[in-house]
Amino acid sequence: MSAGTTVEFTAALDADPEVDKRTDLNLRFLHAGLADTTILEGIPRGVVLFLLPDDDPEFVAQEVLAAADSARRGADVYLRHVRVADLPELPESTVRIGEEPGTQRATYDPETGEILTNQILGEDGEWRDTDEPFPIPRDDGDDPFYRF
Repeated sequence: MSAGTTVEFTAALDADPEVDKRTDLNLRFLHAGLADTTILEGIPRGVVLFLLPDDDPEFVAQEVLAAADSARRGADVYLRHVRVADLPELPESTVRIGEEPGTQRATYDPETGEILTNQILGEDGEWRDTDEPFPIPRDDGDDPFYRF
């Protein structure tokens, strides 16, 4: 990977422990890739990346099923085995995604893609329905990645 290459990382916000594990694993992999970009070499652009940790066979089985489901839906998927012991621990200063007050999350209708609920995280840590518009990414011309 050359200097200046943009790395896109997307994480889902959810209360599901499997999603938390997936998010933690992806963040640790991203930190490792930023420290040593050769880790990211060979991963094609535009794929849905599924990381398969060496220490949790049940999670791996779920991820393989999720990857197969994504592929059946037309996504290009890439599965990558990772040794968890080789991944860095997250720094203490890292803010967990979705834990900052004001964070928004949405649920979608799987058939239409329509937003069903739009919630915002309050100062008290409780999610509440909101009418605030959900942020929509804008296209930055030649930039292949969208930004908010």
